[in-house]
Order: sequence, then C-alpha cells, then structure tokens
Amino acid sequence: MFLRRPLPLKRSPSIPARKSHHVSERKSPINDNPLRNPGQSLEEAINRLIDEDLSYFVAGFVLPVVFAVYEWLRWYAQIPPRPVLITILCSFICAYSYVRMSKVSEQIKQLRMARDGERVVGQYLDT
Repeated sequence: MFLRRPLPLKRSPSIPARKSHHVSERKSPINDNPLRNPGQSLEEAINRLIDEDLSYFVAGFVLPVVFAVYEWLRWYAQIPPRPVLITILCSFICAYSYVRMSKVSEQIKQLRMARDGERVVGQYLDT
C-alpha cells in the first residue's frame, strides 16, 4: 500500500488554503507494538497444522484413490492394467494417511478448545 500525497486543488481566492501535513511530518500516536489477541498464537498453530501437515495427508489420501479408480477403468476398458498392485499400494497409502489425518485432527481439536478457553479468559479479564 503506497501513501500518496493528495493532488493540490484549485481554490477560489475567497477560501483560504489549509496547511498541508506530509506523512513524514506526522508522528504516530501509537508508541508500542499492538498486543496480541487472546488465542492468536493458538489460531496460528491451528492454521499451520492445517496448511502444512493436514493438506499433505489429504492429498495422500485422495490422489491414490483417483489413481486406483483410473486403473480399474482401464481394466474395464480391457486395456492391460495392473489394478491389484495399484489397489494394494493405494490401501497402504490411504491407511497411513488416515492415521496421520486423525492424529492431526485431534491436535487441531485440542488447539481450538485451548484457543476458545484463552479467549474466554481474556474477555473475562477485560471486564
């Protein structure tokens, strides 16, 4: 976001021009960095788990299934496929991904509960 100086307006002689303040002349009324919101660190941890950990396992769960369905369609169309091998491989990958997704989901549930509790305590202390 760029700060631009406003363009000068043509004023009639009867209206006096106001004194212009440049951005560099102004001093911010905020002296300290803003405080973090209650539960902000937990919210960031939840987003990191979803973005970094869970997405890989979801892809690891969905992509082998799509590939196995493709192989079965090849078999149905009588193109020489090997669906048994792909299905076995897909089963192992899906089982691993399911176990990992359930662990990450449990971590996310715990972090959400902690975040909500931290927000409630923060709101209680504000009053």
